[in-house]
Amino acid sequence: MTWDPEGAATAMYGRLDPALARALAARLRPMVPAPEAFPLERHPDVPTAVVYAAEDEIFEPAWIRFMARELLGVEPIELPGGHFPMFEAPGRLTDALDDLADALRAHADDQA
Repeated sequence: MTWDPEGAATAMYGRLDPALARALAARLRPMVPAPEAFPLERHPDVPTAVVYAAEDEIFEPAWIRFMARELLGVEPIELPGGHFPMFEAPGRLTDALDDLADALRAHADDQA
């Protein structure tokens, strides 16, 4: 899959400053599908979280919530905004990741 940079700047990065959108679109590379089926039979037994954007332009939020709850057994964490919170609202994403790290540390302390 490939994107025309101008089309990607509009479709994928439309919430961002146009100059940043163009710069990000210029860095896109063709997507290559995996050569084989997914090798794992089930999700690894590791701490798991799903952080998603409520107005995601790429993935349907209802599908992300379903995947988190039904397939991974976790309650998803919703952030406002679009598909690229690391550019659109990096502070909110950082806060969510910090909260997750704090919860993981607290859980590890409780297990010790």
